[in-house]
Amino acid sequence: MTILIRNGAPLTRRRLLTTVASSAALLATGAVAKPYLSRAPGRPAITHGLQSGDVSTDSGVVWARADRPARMLVEASTTESFKTIRSTVFVDALPKPTSPPRR
Repeated sequence: MTILIRNGAPLTRRRLLTTVASSAALLATGAVAKPYLSRAPGRPAITHGLQSGDVSTDSGVVWARADRPARMLVEASTTESFKTIRSTVFVDALPKPTSPPRR
C-alpha cells in the first residue's frame, strides 16, 4: 500500500524514518539550546523584598532593591489573582547605593 502525501510524493519507509529522526534531533537540540537569559541563577534578584505604600485612587509607590541594576516590570491589579491587570510599567530597580567615603 502506497500513501501519498500533499506534494504528491509517495511516503516510503525510508522517508518516514528520515523525517522522524530529523524531527527528534531538532526537538532534542531545542531542549538543550536554551537562551542564557532563561536561567534563573543569572537573573537579578530582589534582595530586600517588595514594599508598597501611599496608595491612592490613581497612583501608588513600590519599593524594591536589586542585587545589581535591573529593569523591573510592575503590574497593578484590583484582584488578588491578577486576572485583570489595571496598570503595567517598567521601572529601574537599583542596588543599595554606596555611601561616600568618610574623611
